[in-house]
Amino acid sequence: MINFNLTGQLVTEHSCQHGDYEKSGFIDDSGQLTNKKENYMFSLRELCEQGFHYLQWEDNDDWITTTYETSDMFSKPIDSLWCFMSDDSTDSEVLSGSISVHRPDNITNASWDRVVKHLQGKDWQGNSKQSYCS
Repeated sequence: MINFNLTGQLVTEHSCQHGDYEKSGFIDDSGQLTNKKENYMFSLRELCEQGFHYLQWEDNDDWITTTYETSDMFSKPIDSLWCFMSDDSTDSEVLSGSISVHRPDNITNASWDRVVKHLQGKDWQGNSKQSYCS
């Protein structure tokens, strides 16, 4: 089974004023940012269970990124890979967070294209599908 590394970035009001992020790192299995890669790997099924297939994705060839604005959130994420956004150690309001899914070294171009389409909610031909991960 192919697994994926995830990285995240947290943007606060203060960091936004400087055109940067407040915190970044690998996402561990509890949804927290860490500077250690370790063995925090997630399957495509786990990403779909997190609702990743309902989000807008930006494709950067070797990774795809999705951003979550705090204004879009109904409540603070508690038990998800987004829980790094409820970081109480920041000194200003959290504005957004992003998660990137990184392409594994052992995946073909065709397989990576299918993963990207899968997470973007599209079928193999690129047509939108409502619940492709279901």
